[in-house]
Amino acid sequence: MKQQPFNKWIDCVKNDQAGMLATILNGSEIIHKGSRLFVSENGEMRGSLGDIFLDEKIVKLGSERLRQMVPESKTHIFDIKGKPISVFLDVHIPSPKVMIFGAGHDAIPVASFARHSGFDVTVIDQREAFASEELFPEVNIILARPEHLADKVAPDKRTLIIIMNHHLDKDRDCLHFSLESKAPYVGLLGPRKRCNRLLRELESKGIKFSQETLSRLYNPVGLDIGAEGSEEIAISIVSEMIAFKNKKIGKSLREQYKSDETYKLAE
Repeated sequence: MKQQPFNKWIDCVKNDQAGMLATILNGSEIIHKGSRLFVSENGEMRGSLGDIFLDEKIVKLGSERLRQMVPESKTHIFDIKGKPISVFLDVHIPSPKVMIFGAGHDAIPVASFARHSGFDVTVIDQREAFASEELFPEVNIILARPEHLADKVAPDKRTLIIIMNHHLDKDRDCLHFSLESKAPYVGLLGPRKRCNRLLRELESKGIKFSQETLSRLYNPVGLDIGAEGSEEIAISIVSEMIAFKNKKIGKSLREQYKSDETYKLAE
C-alpha cells in the first residue's frame, strides 16, 4: 500500500531528503480543502489536489523549486474554472553541503564556522594526522589523494567547495575535479595570479573550461572585509558561502537604507 502524501512528506523531512508538499487552503465544488499532493525530487508523486491540470502545474513548479538551493515555502493562487484556489507549497531540501579540500590549520575555523552556520561539512585530505576527528569535531572526514577524489566523493548541485591545500599540484588536481563536478560554487584560496597559473597548467594538459564553467569559480575566495589571520579569513569565506546560498551580494545592510540621510530617533 502506497504511503499517503502527508506521511511521505514526514518521512522526507525526517530523512533530510528533497521534497515538496502541496496543500489546498480553500476549496470549490470539485477541489476539496485539505487535499494534498507530495512531489519528490525525482518526480515521484503521492496524492492529488483533485484536478489533473492543477496537479501538473504543481509538479512543474515543484521541480523548479527543488532545483533551488534555498527554496521558499509559500502560498500560490491558481485560477481553476473561474475560482481562485490557494495552494500552500511546503518545500524541504537537505542541508547544503560544504567540501573542504585540504586539512591545514586554516581549514579548522572554516569547517567550524561552516558547521555552526548549518552546512553539512566534509573535510578531504590524504594526511590522517591532519584530517582527524580531534582537529575537525562533528565533521565528515574522508582520507583521499586528489587523484582519487572521483572514487571517494561526488559533489552535487547543493555542494559548495573550498580548495585550500596550499600545494600547487594538489590544488590543480582538486580544481580540475571540482570544476568538472556539479558543484555550483568552487572557492579557491590564494591570489588570482596563482589561480591563473593553475588554469594554464590544466590547459597545457588539454583541459580547458568554458566561461560558463569558470563562472562557478570564486577566486580569491571570500568577501572583501579586510580579513587577516586564519579566523578572519574563515569568516570571510563562510560569509561568502552564506551569501551565495541565499542569493545575496554580501554588502553592508546599511546600504539597503542609504536613501535615508539621517537616523530617526524614537519619539
